[in-house]
Amino acid sequence: FCLWVQVMYKDGGHRTFPLEHIFNEIEDSIERFGIKAIYFDDDIFTGNKKFVLEFCEEMKKKGLGIEWSVMGDAMITDEEMINAMADAGCVGFKFGVESGNKEVLKNIQKPINFDKVKRVAATCAKRGIKSHATFSFGLSGDTMESMEETMKFACELDVDSVQFSISTPFPGTRYYKKLKEKDMLLTENWNAFDGGNTSVVKDNTNLTHKEIEDFYKKAGSRWLKYKLK
Repeated sequence: FCLWVQVMYKDGGHRTFPLEHIFNEIEDSIERFGIKAIYFDDDIFTGNKKFVLEFCEEMKKKGLGIEWSVMGDAMITDEEMINAMADAGCVGFKFGVESGNKEVLKNIQKPINFDKVKRVAATCAKRGIKSHATFSFGLSGDTMESMEETMKFACELDVDSVQFSISTPFPGTRYYKKLKEKDMLLTENWNAFDGGNTSVVKDNTNLTHKEIEDFYKKAGSRWLKYKLK
């Protein structure tokens, strides 16, 4: 369901701009627009440890005085990277978990180690980096029980905020092609492909689209109630 790698970059390899280019853009933005913070909207900002450590070192040397946050991959982010990021002014780290069920994660080919995710979240909290985790309901193989597992893991994870969504087969992704071939799409009205209100996948033996939508609608308040206990 993810557009970044499959659609926008057509499954290409991970590459980065040279640090000189990145900091030229940051300094230009500070000078021209007076920015106070910057967000690197890159799914795998932390995909290359050498790059992350060099970036952090350069950020400290520059002394730009801005806060910054990133999206990264919790599975390839370690304590050394988080410490370097915190020392260089990072204030936010967003990462995807998607499911709290191992079989569902295997179905979507997302290698998640739950203990590692917990350690990353705890290290961020220790170093004052706000963390944000994303989860999705109605993934391949999801059942009411597996969605409850996801909800439980989301509540117990030491993060500052969460994002829940309905798994949506965006055009161009392997998920979309698979459902299209099996005649499992409820509609091709793109207005319904929002990931936030409507499930566009036909009912199956595990779940109906209505059950997925109802579960999603209650997830946010359930998470908040748990955190406020």
